Amino acid sequence: MVKTLSLAIVRTTILERRPITLVAKAMDIILDSYSRSMKTVGGAAGVRRTSEQNQQSSFQPVEDSRVVSQEPPGTMIGPVINTDSASGVESRQSQSNSGVEHGIANLAAHVDRSSLNTSSDSDGITNTSRAVSQATSSSQISDATGKRPQVVGEDSQPLASGTSMQHGTHVASVAISPIEMVQSVFVLVEDEMMGDPAYLIAVIMEFLRSLSKAGLKAPPDLYVMMTALLACSNRYAEIALFVSNKILEPSRELAMQLIELGRQHSLTRKLGVDMLRERCLHHDYVAALLQDGYYLEALRYARKYKVITVQPSLFLEEAVAKNSTPNLAAVLSFFAELTPSFKTTLDYSRYRHILLEMV
Repeated sequence: MVKTLSLAIVRTTILERRPITLVAKAMDIILDSYSRSMKTVGGAAGVRRTSEQNQQSSFQPVEDSRVVSQEPPGTMIGPVINTDSASGVESRQSQSNSGVEHGIANLAAHVDRSSLNTSSDSDGITNTSRAVSQATSSSQISDATGKRPQVVGEDSQPLASGTSMQHGTHVASVAISPIEMVQSVFVLVEDEMMGDPAYLIAVIMEFLRSLSKAGLKAPPDLYVMMTALLACSNRYAEIALFVSNKILEPSRELAMQLIELGRQHSLTRKLGVDMLRERCLHHDYVAALLQDGYYLEALRYARKYKVITVQPSLFLEEAVAKNSTPNLAAVLSFFAELTPSFKTTLDYSRYRHILLEMV
């Protein structure tokens, strides 16, 4: 119920084309709540693992140990948190995300927000922020409950262990992940917002900023959607800018989307093909080269990286289409050496016969 309400608030805010600052505030609240809940769940799991290890260990006293084998009933013992390691992790996360967040902030200047934020609508921002905060309040309460010290009995068994696990599960169920935001918000509003893609692009940019701020990764489907929206507005230059600056995170899904969009824009297709090579997706890269007619380059690449998943008939058909006897002979020789069993296939017999006729 809480999750559905929060998603509905954000979805309605976008469909009503409210100011970007209002939508960004709502997304900040949701993602911040999710980030903190994940840290709480991870910390609780670590405490449980440490407790199990301590129970399995011997009961001999250890110098400077924080584990007490016997305590009187009702003694309160809280989870021990290594503040030094935690601060180090947060410092590294902030350093790694600062570059991405700075890049998003700079590239977001390409979006004309003056036309999107027609009014400050401060009351609307306050009301929506309050609604989302109330919707996620149960998650915050669960965070606080999960941090309560546990009551230890005479046998050193935490009496509230079952309760702690239940609270951890509750936090995970209430929190809204980035994937759920994409599936339950952006995917549902995409069709209705196609008439005004600039607004939805601006919202996605703010969502990426919020993700970077919270130290979370965006789902690949979000980058695919943003690329399609930019292409609908003929903003191919911005696609190239976002790809080069790693605002659009490289992935196979994004590369295939760029190749698909390359039917209308050849430079965009090249971005996708280059991304396949950079990601070491050998099979897809060779297939893309063959589609573009670069079968000799594809053959050299397949030889270098031992790509045997592409059908030999694709190379042989290209060689026959070029009507080049040396090239066809080279392709036959290559696959005969790469895969000895290739000589027993029908493709080898067929194209061997074609080669003899060409000679």
